[in-house]
Amino acid sequence: MLFIAAFGISGTDAVSYLRDVFYSVVIKDVVKRNNIRDVDVLERIISYVIANIGQTFPRTASPNTL
Repeated sequence: MLFIAAFGISGTDAVSYLRDVFYSVVIKDVVKRNNIRDVDVLERIISYVIANIGQTFPRTASPNTL
């Protein structure tokens, strides 16, 4: 985020940068360290958690939405 603010990047360039950082750091690192085979499910779980970051939800409700 500091990189984006420091260089005044906005709009689609900022979204593209953040998406690239997310995939290179989070997805690749987690997949590699934990030998995850179904990357699509991992991406959907992470998207669900990020979208509902401030809400509490029972762990039994998560599989129904994925």
